[in-house]
Amino acid sequence: MNKMTENELILLSLKYLKCNIEIYEAMAILGMNEDADVSDEHFIDAEKHVQKIIDEFEKEKLDETALTLAVRGVKTFGTYDPDMIMPYIEEDLTIDQYYQIERFFSWLHENGLHFGSGNIGEVWAKYLAERSK
Repeated sequence: MNKMTENELILLSLKYLKCNIEIYEAMAILGMNEDADVSDEHFIDAEKHVQKIIDEFEKEKLDETALTLAVRGVKTFGTYDPDMIMPYIEEDLTIDQYYQIERFFSWLHENGLHFGSGNIGEVWAKYLAERSK
């Protein structure tokens, strides 16, 4: 069995969330969940929002090479400030990688957020979700 990448796991989790919303909606329509209000648009809105995140995530996957360089910059400088990190790694990045990582680190720095090796995908998904609003 092939080992899934972190991006593939995140995408699978998002698709699972969308399925759960659809199941919850179906249960409400069938009267199996009395707490749910089928008359409002919450189900459709939630489903559309999750699909938008899935689409955005599939369109802009986290570049593993660029991330490796960026993490090296974080370890070197001890900060997520793109003004410190980007000059250190920019020559090893393509233009697309540069802007992808620079926007992500700007968002991290502006919001006082950070990531570790275990939750980078989760933080990336949150970043994409906020960008898609």
